Amino acid sequence: MITKELSEKAVEKWGLERQTDMVIEEVGEFLQAWNKIKRGQITQREYVEEMVDCYIMFSQMRHLYGELFEDIYRNKCDRIFRKVTKHGVL
Repeated sequence: MITKELSEKAVEKWGLERQTDMVIEEVGEFLQAWNKIKRGQITQREYVEEMVDCYIMFSQMRHLYGELFEDIYRNKCDRIFRKVTKHGVL
């Protein structure tokens, strides 16, 4: 589990810029995996591994940006909820 403490320790060790670079690197690997799974070149497990790498890095960023992240996240979730209910999905 990625905790606030673990996220802060990672930044202490490698720095915020490096951790942000890692987010970009992991997203790039995920995009490559998306293309490969569509062509049948990797397994579903390999694809999900790249997804999890992104999730871990995004979890770190969520902790590091704290309340700003949470505020924006809540607003976007509310917007999705309103759109879905507007179209009778829920």
